[in-house]
Amino acid sequence: MLDPLPAVLLVLRRRAGLLLACAVLATDAAANGDANSASDTITGSTASRVGQAVITLLALALLAATPRLWPWMWPKTRHRQPNVPRTSQQPVICWRLGSLDSAVTATSSVVGGR
Repeated sequence: MLDPLPAVLLVLRRRAGLLLACAVLATDAAANGDANSASDTITGSTASRVGQAVITLLALALLAATPRLWPWMWPKTRHRQPNVPRTSQQPVICWRLGSLDSAVTATSSVVGGR
C-alpha cells in the first residue's frame, strides 16, 4: 500500500523516501518470508520462494547502500560549515594506534606542545 510513496520520494531525492523505502522493503521481506513458511509445503524452489528471495536481496542491498546514498538526499544539514582549511590551532585527532594517548600526542604536536 505504501510502495508508491517511497518511489516518489526517492525520485525527489528526499531522505524520508530513503528511510521509508528501507522500512517498506524490510517489512515486505519479513511478511513474505512469514507467509511462505506458513503456506508453502512443497520442497524445493517455488515461485513464491524465489520472489521472496528477490525482495530480501533488494532490502539488504538498499540497507547496505543507504549510508552512501544519504549525503545526496535532501534536506541537507543546515549546520554544516563550508570547507574551511585546517589551521595549526585546530586539533587533529589521530586514531591510527587506537589509543587516546596517541590522539593526545598528535593533537599537542600540531598545537605546539611536547
